[in-house]
Amino acid sequence: MKANSLLLRLAWLLLLPACTTPFVPVLDDFHNLVVVDGMVTDRPGPYVVKLARSASLDITTYEPYSGAEVFIEEEGGGRYLLTEVTAGAYHTDSADFRGQIGKSYRVDLLLSDGRHYQSPFEVLRANPGIDTVKTVAEERYYEELGMTIPGYQFYVTSNTSAGQEAYFLWMMEGTYKYTSDYPIDFVWTGFLRAFPEPYSLFTCWRSYKVEEVATANTQALTEARVVDKPLFFLRGDNKFLSYRYHLRTRQLAVSKSTYEFWEGVRQQSAISTSLYNVQPYLIRGNVRNVDDELEAVLGYFTVAGEAQHELYLGIPTEFEVSYNTCGLDYDGYRWIFGEPASEWPIYITLGPEGRAIAGDGCMDCREIGGATRPPVWWVE
Repeated sequence: MKANSLLLRLAWLLLLPACTTPFVPVLDDFHNLVVVDGMVTDRPGPYVVKLARSASLDITTYEPYSGAEVFIEEEGGGRYLLTEVTAGAYHTDSADFRGQIGKSYRVDLLLSDGRHYQSPFEVLRANPGIDTVKTVAEERYYEELGMTIPGYQFYVTSNTSAGQEAYFLWMMEGTYKYTSDYPIDFVWTGFLRAFPEPYSLFTCWRSYKVEEVATANTQALTEARVVDKPLFFLRGDNKFLSYRYHLRTRQLAVSKSTYEFWEGVRQQSAISTSLYNVQPYLIRGNVRNVDDELEAVLGYFTVAGEAQHELYLGIPTEFEVSYNTCGLDYDGYRWIFGEPASEWPIYITLGPEGRAIAGDGCMDCREIGGATRPPVWWVE
C-alpha cells in the first residue's frame, strides 16, 4: 500500500540539515520500522493515532499495524483506550475524552508482539487563535517547465500569545469545486444507450491535504505574534481555482521540541531536490520503545492547542485560470464494442466530429477523486 502524504513525511525523515540533533541508530535496513502518527488537541475528537510499519528498504511503502492496544494517558488522570476503526487507525470515543488546556498527555502503545512504546507527557498549550489568512496574487517560475505560472500565495497572521515565546505549526486542507470537461451523452454496458442525465456526473467537490507544513516561533520577536507567515502557493494552472475553493487552516500551539521536529520535516520537504548536499542521518521523534532505547521509531505524537480558520475563494480576478482540457478520441469510439465487461461502463460524449471517448475524469468527475455532493459544511 502506498503511504499517504503525512505518513511519508513522517517516515522519510532522512537527510536533514545539521541544525537538527542527529540520532544514528544501528540499522541493517529500514524494513519493519514502527511509524507513529497521532495528535491530541483541545478541539472535539475523535483523535486518531495511526500505526504502521515500513514494508520496504526505502520506506516508500508501509503496512498498517493492526491488533495493537493504544491508549492516550493524562498525567495524573485518566487512561483512554482507542478503538481500531480501520486497519492501523485507532480512534478515541469523542463522548468519552477531549483534550484540555493545561493538562499533559502522552500516547502508550502495546503491539501484538509485546513491544511497548511511549511518548513523554507534553502540556496542551493555549492557542491565541488566528487573526487572518490572506492571499496575494503572485507568479512563480518553474525551471522544470521553463515557464512562469500565476497563482495565490497564502499568508497567516496569528493573534498575540499570552507568553513571550510561542511555537506554531500550521496544517491545511483544501476543498475545491470543479467540473469534468464533457457531459455524458451515451454509455456502453454491453449495449449502447442514451445516458439519462448527461450532467449528473459533471460537477464534483474534492478535499485534499496540502502537502506543505509551515512552522514559526516568536523567540526573536518583540511581540508574541506571527505576522504574514507564508503557508503555501496554489498554482492557477489547474482546476483548483476554476469555480470555488475553500481552505481550512489549522494553527497548532506546540512545545519547543514538537516545533523542532516539524521544522525538520518542513526542511526535509524543502530540500528534497538537493538531498545529497547534506549529511544523512535519521531524525528521532518522541516515541520510544520502553525496553529498547536504541530502537528507531519513526513519526511523532503531537499535543497541541488548536485554532482553525476558514477561507472561501471565488474565481480569481487578478489572473486567468488556465488548464489543459481533455482531448477527444473519435477513432477510439469504434473499438469500445469489443471491450470486456471489466471495462464497463464506457462513457461517450458528442463532440464537434461526432461520438467520442476520453480519459479518466474527462466525463465522470468522480474519477479524479471527487464526489458529486458537496461537504455538509460547504457554502456557495
